[in-house]
Amino acid sequence: MPLLCAVSVLAAAFATSGSGASTLVVTVNTLQGATTTHAHPPAGGTGDTSVSSLLFINGRKPAWGKGPLAPIGSMTFTYTIRSQCTSFGSTCTSTADIASVSKLPDGTITASGKRVSISSPTIKLTVTNGTRRYAGARGTLTMGPSSTKTNIYRLTLP
Repeated sequence: MPLLCAVSVLAAAFATSGSGASTLVVTVNTLQGATTTHAHPPAGGTGDTSVSSLLFINGRKPAWGKGPLAPIGSMTFTYTIRSQCTSFGSTCTSTADIASVSKLPDGTITASGKRVSISSPTIKLTVTNGTRRYAGARGTLTMGPSSTKTNIYRLTLP
């Protein structure tokens, strides 16, 4: 069960609050990479761990010093299925533990979540840190459905 995605930078907004902290919203499109699953015997499913990747590609406008449609970064994420159902619906309660690292030209963003709902196409993780421009970042990563191929990082920076 691959989880989502494809990448292109759509928008980045930066604002400063009165407390000295600043907020940053980075929206990227994604391209799904390979997924490798390590099945949990006997039948697989619950307990299975998968490693997957996304490639980040510029949109139609240049960004980060790269031309349109150029690769600009990547994400690697690992997820372990904690509970699952056979079809999406109002009674579905599939969950997974997810950890991700997103690499952008100006730093990395780390996000994760325990028992995150994967019962709907949109997945929300907690941003816990970053490097360089994103050092000390807190906030959320919303991984969009595969139909929109969009990830949104809503960050507060120290």
